[in-house]
Amino acid sequence: MVAAVRLGMRAGLGLLALTVAAIELGLVDLVRTSLPPLRWQLDELLLIAGALCFAGFTARHAKRHRMAVPGLDDATLVTDLRAAIAGNALEVHYQPKMDARTNRIVSLEALVRWNHPLLGAISPGRFVPLAEASGDMPALTMRVLAHACRDAAFFRANAFDQTVFVNISALLVSDDAFTTAIIEAIATSQANIGIEVTETAVIDAPERALANLRRLADAGLPIAIDDYGVGLSSLTYLRQMPASELKIDMSFIRDLTNSHRDPLIVRSTVDLAHGLGMKVTAEGVDKPETLALLRIMGCDYIQGYQIAPALSRDAALSFMQNDGAADDELPEFAAALLRLKGSRAAP
Repeated sequence: MVAAVRLGMRAGLGLLALTVAAIELGLVDLVRTSLPPLRWQLDELLLIAGALCFAGFTARHAKRHRMAVPGLDDATLVTDLRAAIAGNALEVHYQPKMDARTNRIVSLEALVRWNHPLLGAISPGRFVPLAEASGDMPALTMRVLAHACRDAAFFRANAFDQTVFVNISALLVSDDAFTTAIIEAIATSQANIGIEVTETAVIDAPERALANLRRLADAGLPIAIDDYGVGLSSLTYLRQMPASELKIDMSFIRDLTNSHRDPLIVRSTVDLAHGLGMKVTAEGVDKPETLALLRIMGCDYIQGYQIAPALSRDAALSFMQNDGAADDELPEFAAALLRLKGSRAAP
């Protein structure tokens, strides 16, 4: 206090800032024995105080969050992911799927999102494989399913009963106990839930995986085969899977209007799926000309940024209430081709 008086009010403020900063770092003894000499000016005092405050913040923040700049190692991310799952800190967004002919939203896909306290938004492509490798995929999936069931009930209460599809890892499809847990959770919630699995889900243990898929189908859950075309496609397994929908991977859709081969692959896949009694969804549709071409090819459902990105629950409801924000107008050449196709199919 004496020092503050002798230095004047300006220097006193500097000492106060320095003392507070030192206390934050637990350096009270250092302040008591090493008060700055009277000749120090306010700018110098504030500079030292600022450095101490920053050091204190960094030390506390690093200790609290195990900071590692610029990123966190896999082990730390897994620990943080487990905490996010247990603490219900994950978000679930919903990407609408549109009927290609009626322009109506027929279903939504639940997509998990993680906003890490230090790193911000982390891509599912980063943390989902970690969950699979660490054995946390069952807990993560059940957390997403719980979100989806609640939000499906919310949509229903607002007059929208579209199916909400939840992705199931290929690692879990052959797990009998997990399949039972999925069926029981959905039955308890009475939500309108569907299941998406990749085509590789039956590769490792085909008999058990197919049996569990049949259990899901028998429980009244629609099943969609996701990312078709990028795995080890097997017509033998494809015809045995009790799926009602096949989703063509976006890698075949992105360059559909600029490629010679992709249209052939997509059109043959559409015909194959229809022959097996499945509806077809095109993923990753982001251009109006792609949408028009897919309609001509007979694709049933459209998903992608041309329709809408993944939306929060409330935004998804608003999107459906407004009948979607997609451009519903077909280019004239596409409309003409559709009319021609219809006339050829008529008896």
